[in-house]
Amino acid sequence: MCARGVTKPRPRGLQAVSPGGAAALDLGDGLMRYNTILFDLGGTLIDYRGPVSDWPSMERLGLAAVHRLLNGNGHAPPSLDEFQDTCFANLKVGWQAAIRGERNLILADLLAESLRLQGLHCDPNLLQQAVEGYTTAISVGARVRPGAVELLRGLAQEGRRLGLISNTMWPPQAHIADLERFGLRSCFATLVFSAERRVWKPDPRIFTLALEALGGTARDAVYVGDNPYDDVDGARRAGICSIWLRTGEYPPESGAAAGATVDRLGAIREVLAEWEG
Repeated sequence: MCARGVTKPRPRGLQAVSPGGAAALDLGDGLMRYNTILFDLGGTLIDYRGPVSDWPSMERLGLAAVHRLLNGNGHAPPSLDEFQDTCFANLKVGWQAAIRGERNLILADLLAESLRLQGLHCDPNLLQQAVEGYTTAISVGARVRPGAVELLRGLAQEGRRLGLISNTMWPPQAHIADLERFGLRSCFATLVFSAERRVWKPDPRIFTLALEALGGTARDAVYVGDNPYDDVDGARRAGICSIWLRTGEYPPESGAAAGATVDRLGAIREVLAEWEG
């Protein structure tokens, strides 16, 4: 049974290592094993904020690229600040609706909506260029989280099934290119992107999609993510044990529902060793 226990002193970057929410696979000899490990992408394995400090600033990098594209192709958008403000306000509304399950959010659609709000229209070819410019402007500054490559390769070498579940409006190929660039793609047996599958965390169905693709169950799975709502609560709703990667973006108590909290990716194998020991 996956039950919460008493917190004990742990190595640096590791705390609260008694799992909560589900049970691992019982091997019949007193040992438990989590064979399926699922990961969030942005903020967990890859930090897309790069040189900027927050989500709005990150999105404004992409919007600045779109603004330049419009100016260079015969359009007359508002000033850069006004353009970014209008587009980001629309993005926030759309994102919240997506995680509430009220709509799907696709970058091309969002940009087209945001342009219409400002009296602008571009043909499908230019819209595709805008999507590519947006994602490229953000990806160029993205950084892989310390320890991500070593963690994923180590887990894969142990024979665990690895899957990725990402809330994203980007085209899948943009994220796949980043995973390949950082040497992460080959570690994953399945990739689940919310816009492509039309379901967003914390909806438990997106977790089920990944489990089904891997041939796993909630009972033998662990989910790792940095967002206490989308990741920790979403995994809980799907009956999956979670490990919260605490990055400082959310209050320390936010991940209280997680089975474990870590401050570095390298501590995750220590958590699994504790749970499976």
